[in-house]
Amino acid sequence: MESCYISIIGSITALLVLVLTGCVAPINYQTAVPQLPFGMAGKLHKDIIEINLPELTLLAEVQAFDWGGQYLLPPLGVWIDIKPIGGVVTLNTTQVTLKSDEDAPISAISYLGPGTKWFSPRALAAGCGPRMYRTGIGLTRIGVSQESVRNADNDVGIYRPSETPIAIEKDSCFMFWFDTDSLPDHTFVLSIQGLKRSGKEIAIPNIRFQEGTVNEIRGFP
Repeated sequence: MESCYISIIGSITALLVLVLTGCVAPINYQTAVPQLPFGMAGKLHKDIIEINLPELTLLAEVQAFDWGGQYLLPPLGVWIDIKPIGGVVTLNTTQVTLKSDEDAPISAISYLGPGTKWFSPRALAAGCGPRMYRTGIGLTRIGVSQESVRNADNDVGIYRPSETPIAIEKDSCFMFWFDTDSLPDHTFVLSIQGLKRSGKEIAIPNIRFQEGTVNEIRGFP
C-alpha cells in the first residue's frame, strides 16, 4: 500500500529549508540489467554496474525500463559516474557510444556534467546519484525537458559532445542522451572510450545490458 510522506531538511535557524513531498511504493519492473565483463573487477547493483580499475572506478546505468507498460521515451538516458584514483583523467565525450541490438553504434546527442549538481531520488540529495527520467521529466519534478536535451540547452548545463577533453579531478557524474529506443527487451552495448591519463588510453571494456527484473522501493512525486 502506498504511503505519502513529507520530509523537511533543515533547522529552525537555517536560511534554506528544503521540503520534499511525494509517495513511496514498492515496484517490480523490467529494465536493462548490465553484465560484468569477463575478467573485470567490479560488482552489480541491480541495474547499475561498477567497474574497478587501477586508474578509476566507473559506474554506469542505461535507463531503459518498463513498469506496467510505462516506459521512457527517446532520447534514452545513460548515467555514468567516474571516480579518478591517483590523479586527473580526461574524457572525450564524442567517444561515448551506445548500440541497440544489431544497430550500428550511435553517438550521444547531448550530455550533462561533470560537476553539475542535480537532485537524485536515489541519493536523496543534490549530488552525483543516478537520475531517473520519465518522458523527459525527473521523477522529483526537478528535471529538464526533452526539448532541452535534444537542443543541448547550455543554459541548463546540457552540451553537444566535443573532441575537447574534459578534465576529471574528482568524483564526477554525467548524463548522456542517445536518440534511440528505450525498451528494456532490447540488448544495449555501451562503449566508453576516450578516457585517458597523461595522454595514455584507459581501456574500458564494452558493457552489455540485457532485459532483467528489478525490485525496489521507489519515490514518486
